[in-house]
Amino acid sequence: MLPPDVVAKLNECANTDFVGKRDWWFLILSGATGLVVAALILEGPELVYDLIPIVRKILAKLRKLPIESLKYEAPGWVKVVAFLGWIFIVVGVVGEEYAGIRVKNFDANIQECSDAKVREATMEAGDAKASATEAADAAQRAKDEASGATKLAQTAHREVDSVHQEVGNAASQLTQLEGEAQKTKSDLINLAVCNAPRVITQWSMSDPSGTKSYVDSLRPMAGQTVFIEFVPDAEARPAALNLARALADAQWSVRPLKVVDGLADGVSVQPSLPVLTESAKGEMLYLRASGAAEKLVDFLHSYNWQAAVGAPRDAQGKIIHDEKTLPLGAIQIQIGLYPPAVYVSPPGEKELTSRAEELKQEEEKKAEKAEAERLAKLPPGQRKIVERQEQEFEAGDLPPEI
Repeated sequence: MLPPDVVAKLNECANTDFVGKRDWWFLILSGATGLVVAALILEGPELVYDLIPIVRKILAKLRKLPIESLKYEAPGWVKVVAFLGWIFIVVGVVGEEYAGIRVKNFDANIQECSDAKVREATMEAGDAKASATEAADAAQRAKDEASGATKLAQTAHREVDSVHQEVGNAASQLTQLEGEAQKTKSDLINLAVCNAPRVITQWSMSDPSGTKSYVDSLRPMAGQTVFIEFVPDAEARPAALNLARALADAQWSVRPLKVVDGLADGVSVQPSLPVLTESAKGEMLYLRASGAAEKLVDFLHSYNWQAAVGAPRDAQGKIIHDEKTLPLGAIQIQIGLYPPAVYVSPPGEKELTSRAEELKQEEEKKAEKAEAERLAKLPPGQRKIVERQEQEFEAGDLPPEI
């Protein structure tokens, strides 16, 4: 039987649209941010008019003008606009703080609903397993009683055979029920993961070996240049801000975020493409960026983000070769909409799933062949350096910064 607190939470989740309320408060949060930006723009004229007397004084001193010529008074409307900007800042900051708290509370409610559903399904699976175990115990007792009755008559032998068959059926049912219970539990866990918001929790702790934090795996790549793009979406925006904050904590060089429409769903981590030169510098920068991209994807997977390494592309899907657009050695991260996830593969997609796996293996073989051909075109000395760097990557090491 479910605990009262879990039942209460399930009822609350069924009667309350937490997702809709969270989206509404997030819209208010975005509006408050826009109000702060507008306030900063409104205060601009006052700053300009405050600088005019200083500039006039400097010019007057250089030209030795009389003091009477320095008198200057800003128009009255400047103060009015500045006061209006101050009001906008106060309202915007208060709105951001309150709306941010509300969004955080609704995110917590959504997570609690997912946990309650998983707990409900787990307890139902446990009850099914207990019932199957009781059936098996009853069958075993029947088998023992039938074994003693074999001495009485031929009729007892036939009854024993029947009991044996029932025992076999019960054992088969028990095995089947255990498999179904385990599959149900796994499916529900996958469902909870697929429905979880894309967030990265900040944490740090102290132990005898020193202080540990959530970005320790990314700190060895400190200084890595990163460009982050995201689609104009209520869920993608906080996901991009979460990721930028985590990379900044790891001391990566995070450039200003950009809103780009038309990006593919999910998260794509895109190291810049290598440039063949006479030296090994270009290859080493490429290998370093590729290694950092792999480490970042592993980090995102640890928080259940659906992310993958890909080739750098613009919003139209074209490969980026221009170093002015994406500098050599940098990484571009594109955050699209939350990707639709089929957490249970239906029987009707068995052939499709099998073919997709075959295509994936073929693509991996083509990538290995292309890499071998690319290395073959390099000068012998440079090829040895690149091969050594790749071996260091496979061992988990990264080349030093160039």
